Amino acid sequence: LATRFAVIQLSRRLCSTKASFLGSVSEAMENVVRVRSQSDKKMLSLTFSFDGTQFNFLRGKSEESGRALRRLLLNIEKKVKRAPTEAHLLHGDSRTVVSKTTPNVEAWSKENVLAIGDSVYNLWVDVPVVLSLEAQCVMENFPAVPLVEVESADCALCEWTWWRCRPEVLPKSTTIVGGEDLDSILEALPVLSRSRSYWPMREDLGHRLVVRCVPVSGTTHAKGQPVYSVTEVVMEGLERCPVEERLALTPAHLSSPESLRVVSYNILADIFATLSFFPYCGADTLAIEYRRSLIVKEIVGYHADIVCLQEVGLKVFNSFILPALEEKGYSGILRIKSDKVKEGSAIVFNCSKFNLVSSQSTLLYEFLRSSEACADLYQTLKTDAPATLDTILSKNTVVILAFLECKEKPGHFACVANTHLFYYPTSDHIRVLQTEIILRYLRCALDEFTKTLPTSHPSLSQPPQVATVFCGDFNSCPCTATFELLTKGSVGKGHCDWTKNSWAEYPKCACDSAADQLRSQAKAAAKSADVSDALDFSAAYLDDIGGLTVALDRPVRIDPKFQGVDLKHDFRFRSACGTPHYTNYTAAFVGTLDYIFVDSDRLQVARTIPFPPHERVTENVAIPSVYFPSDHIALVCDLDWKTK
Repeated sequence: LATRFAVIQLSRRLCSTKASFLGSVSEAMENVVRVRSQSDKKMLSLTFSFDGTQFNFLRGKSEESGRALRRLLLNIEKKVKRAPTEAHLLHGDSRTVVSKTTPNVEAWSKENVLAIGDSVYNLWVDVPVVLSLEAQCVMENFPAVPLVEVESADCALCEWTWWRCRPEVLPKSTTIVGGEDLDSILEALPVLSRSRSYWPMREDLGHRLVVRCVPVSGTTHAKGQPVYSVTEVVMEGLERCPVEERLALTPAHLSSPESLRVVSYNILADIFATLSFFPYCGADTLAIEYRRSLIVKEIVGYHADIVCLQEVGLKVFNSFILPALEEKGYSGILRIKSDKVKEGSAIVFNCSKFNLVSSQSTLLYEFLRSSEACADLYQTLKTDAPATLDTILSKNTVVILAFLECKEKPGHFACVANTHLFYYPTSDHIRVLQTEIILRYLRCALDEFTKTLPTSHPSLSQPPQVATVFCGDFNSCPCTATFELLTKGSVGKGHCDWTKNSWAEYPKCACDSAADQLRSQAKAAAKSADVSDALDFSAAYLDDIGGLTVALDRPVRIDPKFQGVDLKHDFRFRSACGTPHYTNYTAAFVGTLDYIFVDSDRLQVARTIPFPPHERVTENVAIPSVYFPSDHIALVCDLDWKTK
């Protein structure tokens, strides 16, 4: 309870940090015009504040500066009561007026200044600037990654420094632009780190952390004004964290080039982490500001070589997860579903073990509709199952592939595929067809890759070995046609998933009696926690096409006369982690939905990392919880290359 209370207080404090900074940044730039020209060859972007109002202009580089100044005054007049009547660009050294026939690209130079009435502005031309810096210190032994927004700068080149100080030295969390007042204080403090991320230690407890960001231009490598952010006091880490028991089994990376460790993890997208889905979980615990540190710590602690993530938000991936993992020697790629649904699937890999040869991705409906490899399937569905086809074409399901080259094992490559299939409970027939589309896409990609290998890798002395690893949240229990297709190589028209569409058959699953017993336990726990009324499956549910709500008692449209399709493929997949009783445990559903399918011709399973104890998963009714950042449990396995 003490930990939970601290988390709640921390989450509330985090909300005020960014606001306090935005006030500082506006004050620091009161007499500055930010001039940007790098992003557009023909236009200049001008940004400044006058009388408390921000103005943004986009003007042609070849336009006469006098015309731009007239437009500037007209816009000020519309928004400011006592608008000035004159505006001039002045030569910085002599303060003489710049000719109004001078082109903008020459007039708005860093040597000049802008005079609007009695106000004088310096011109920052393509100067790297930190627009916002939001630093949080969550807990001891959990990563802190400042969220930074820069302009005319490259985040990868920005320079970072961390210090710690007593709370009375800097008594309030704040952010300072320039930081001259801090210099004398920081000179006397030891530097903790020069990386973007920092993992607070035991010695940091009771202290505040100070982080400095110096923006650096990606083209000129010029440095901008430093920005400092002061965090709240460092809190103690979570005690008795059940994930630590799993991490103790993966204390380091696998050293043998013959082995690789794979993780597949649905990390629960921020847009789905709501009380309507998880009423037993506090809003502060569901907040991404809290969960992202737990997610990164868990991923890093597995010391994996390949990590496949599902439900990855674009913002949290680019601003927090990827920067933290890059500093641990990883690189990664993400494919979101659409501009409306900015979450998707990511592949992250250990750079010391693999080189990225190539990557690609597709929306399944695009490949089905346009590829020759799917022409027969598309025509069959169009003729015999138009409603099913319409459903598939309306879903933004994606698959992402990465071809990785083993650095220490010449001629060996891993083709990694990652997906998250359509979630809707009464749609097993949709998911098996989506799986078939992915398998055809995968076969095309593999054929093209192996065909080009002799050209791209002319030094190969032996035929290459390309092993496929197919991860994801398949939203399919082991009794489904999807699992049968992947593990047995085929599924026929006779499978019940082709015609099963009654809500009465869901969410009950015929996989095993143990799963049924666990579901009963979860529902009983929800009832005792007084949240069962919020878990009725007929309640509104988010649709993955973006923000729409549908009722789960309204089934996906089916084609009454459609009896299915005979599907078959030539992959030889094995479920590396078998079929555990569950990988998804909520108060409304318990079951196995996530898998790591591996190429059994080239890879063998050496070890799977056991799940957390069941009593820890259920101690707060279900997951997510204070200790578990997602409603899914990560799958972790060690694989060995098979010898010929």
